Amino acid sequence: MRAWLNETFAALRKPGYRTLWYGTTASFAGVWASIVSRSFLAFDITESAAALSLIFFGFGVPMLLLSPVGGMMADRLPRKRVMVVAQWMFAIIWSVQALLIFADLVNIWVLFAGSLAEGAVVAIGIPARQALIGDLVEDEDLGNAIALQQVSFNAVRVVAPSIAGALIAVSFFGIGGMFVLQAALFALGALVFMRVPAPPPREHAGGGGLISDTVEGLRYIRSRPALLVLVITSLVVGLTIFPYAIFIAALVAEVFDRGSVALGILTTTIAVGGLAASLYVASIADGPHAWRVHSIAAAGFGVVLVAFALAPTYPVALVIGVAVGAAEVAFIGLNQALAMKYAHEDYYGRIQAVMLFGFALNGLIGLPIGLLADAIGIREVMLIEGVVGTVAVAAVLLYSRRIDARADAVEPAEGAHAPPAPEHAAGPVIAG
Repeated sequence: MRAWLNETFAALRKPGYRTLWYGTTASFAGVWASIVSRSFLAFDITESAAALSLIFFGFGVPMLLLSPVGGMMADRLPRKRVMVVAQWMFAIIWSVQALLIFADLVNIWVLFAGSLAEGAVVAIGIPARQALIGDLVEDEDLGNAIALQQVSFNAVRVVAPSIAGALIAVSFFGIGGMFVLQAALFALGALVFMRVPAPPPREHAGGGGLISDTVEGLRYIRSRPALLVLVITSLVVGLTIFPYAIFIAALVAEVFDRGSVALGILTTTIAVGGLAASLYVASIADGPHAWRVHSIAAAGFGVVLVAFALAPTYPVALVIGVAVGAAEVAFIGLNQALAMKYAHEDYYGRIQAVMLFGFALNGLIGLPIGLLADAIGIREVMLIEGVVGTVAVAAVLLYSRRIDARADAVEPAEGAHAPPAPEHAAGPVIAG
């Protein structure tokens, strides 16, 4: 047991990373409370699945447009400073929305504007926070450190949605109180982040502008088969399977005819599966089987979503939700961990920015999918997502075999962690 604990929580032995982890946990509590409260409020105002999609669409647009900026900033500017400023912006955004709720001025367009602002902050702040992890831990613990972010994310996810659902139902607290609480949690995260030790200044690889830096990052990804497959899989899953999460609130309300408490409980059961998977991922992320488990999780995610869509009753959905959460988190955790492990530190920020494209596509595709859900039904749309996602991931895995990405993953190309070649050099940056 002690050996398992030491292996699973290895990165927490580093004081700087441990402080970052505490701040991230506070921030994740705000994230999960906000997902439940904002989804509930949006559906309560409009009674439309398309309205939920509009909120996520608001996230997607700035993430798609600004992620390259966030990646460049994470690789050029002090990562801690970028992260802290972004975290304070989250607190301000939620404080403003809380004030509008208490002033009885909130509507779907206020929530949409909030999602636009938050998507912009995510695009700038998340690449810096993820890249900073590489500055705080050694290479041998890097995969574990990335995976422990998912442990935090899902540990909070187990309790925060149910608490949020219950507090929304309390008359003297309600939705306005939830928005105040979320702003406070983001502010707490910012205060903790300010105590993270600042890493030594780095020399930036390359000195061009936004476009040249982005192109250089894409060339680097293309030169590494393992990284290329991780990025493509992230984009495919974000486009086809991840949008299921947008419609959880509508599924509970329309299909199972239940309220905010039931929404919190369903979100919690998904989180239980995710927490179990994240602990497992943390224990293997730096080991030899991580690539194979990642492939299994990616393929299984769509399959369990099909089963979830076909759940005949709310209790059955709760049971299948555990498997959905496990597949989702195993995929996300390993995708992020392996992407950092296979990359040179000069490209951490830009690689994380490219990974954000998957979540941006999730938001963008959510709007037309939401309109389709209003037309044919939420259950039917989730079924289509699961089937299409399974087929698409299978195609990526076949492509992975064709370019021998597994060999690059198990035995990374010689020099994978050496300083990258200058942009004008002939041939790829690192041979795959």
